[in-house]
Amino acid sequence: KNVILAWIEPDKEPTKHILNDIPLLKRNFDKIGSNLVFIVPEDRLTASFSPGVYKGLPLKTSFYKDTDNTVIRELAEEMGRSSGFNLPLILIVSPGGKILYFSEGYRIGIGEHLVKALELAKY
Repeated sequence: KNVILAWIEPDKEPTKHILNDIPLLKRNFDKIGSNLVFIVPEDRLTASFSPGVYKGLPLKTSFYKDTDNTVIRELAEEMGRSSGFNLPLILIVSPGGKILYFSEGYRIGIGEHLVKALELAKY
């Protein structure tokens, strides 16, 4: 299945919006069955961050720390992005590693965008 990778800043508004938006579409995400992986770059991790605070997320949701920001740095290098990314950064990636969806920074209705992209990716 495709996987959603989302690099977030837990205490910043665009991320708070996403973490409030996605539970509204929990049923859709659960039906599609893709894994949703929230990744916090180590330099954006705050002492108050606790994944348990976020309720109503899809069943296949997990949280990880990007130690030393290694993964996001390698992704930026691979994509030729010398200045990195504006967070939140959200990708839908196929099992073969192809990027099917890309969003960076604030986007209204991100949950709906993701559901539509995942549904289209099935075909």
